[in-house]
Amino acid sequence: NEMKKRKREPQQPVPKPSHHNNALMHPQNRYKDRPPDFAQLALLVPSFAHHVYTNRHGSVTINWHDPSAVRELTKVLLQVDYGLQFDMPLDHLCPPVPNRANYIHWIADLLKQSPDLASTSLLAPVRGVDIGTGASCIYPLLGNKIHGWSFVATEIDDESIASARHNIDRNNLTHQIEVRDAKITKSSSETETETKTASRTTRIKQQDTYMLLGVLKGDESFAFTMCNPPFFSEQERAEEFMDSSSTTSDVAGGNTEGEPDSSSPQT
Repeated sequence: NEMKKRKREPQQPVPKPSHHNNALMHPQNRYKDRPPDFAQLALLVPSFAHHVYTNRHGSVTINWHDPSAVRELTKVLLQVDYGLQFDMPLDHLCPPVPNRANYIHWIADLLKQSPDLASTSLLAPVRGVDIGTGASCIYPLLGNKIHGWSFVATEIDDESIASARHNIDRNNLTHQIEVRDAKITKSSSETETETKTASRTTRIKQQDTYMLLGVLKGDESFAFTMCNPPFFSEQERAEEFMDSSSTTSDVAGGNTEGEPDSSSPQT
């Protein structure tokens, strides 16, 4: 019957996003029309050279599934293109620089469209909040370097806090970027919720965990807040997420093939 015929029909493969995704890059993103030249970067930075090879397609690339190679690429791009010193633990997900720069440019576009900010941006410096900055502190670093913004960055993981602060110190940005521990709870004044039934009243104590309350100060003002999910407590969960995605380029800067056919990540 018709249903059986439909079941026998081969399914059409779902097209994967283009590895370059130039159309999705912000016009002011330095990588939109000038993808990183891995061969040139290898000559400039010897520590990056041993991660670079020529694949079977003749493209100069790296092993996108090697965390040390991906981290070294991020370090090199931030160093060469933005003058930033960078490092982070290998067991934390490493951010792709072109994608993160895109977010900063998009935020700048939104700020320009705000009537309140458009008239004051030239007089007062822009200050933002990065919720869950991670071990890299990548958004505050790029936001400061590209636009001169200052940041309060929040984080709950102790190792990430230490790593983020280390990156800030290495770039002499402690007066521009502050990482605050967001593990603030309402433990001293627990709230009680009463649940009344016909026979009894049940009091449930709730210990509320806050995202910004208690982290930001009452007299502070900010032009924007930003947050970049998803979040993972460990590298294994992040890898599971990447394996379930149609392409890892959105997360790790590469694509899903074992040997990418392109030399540069564009997302």
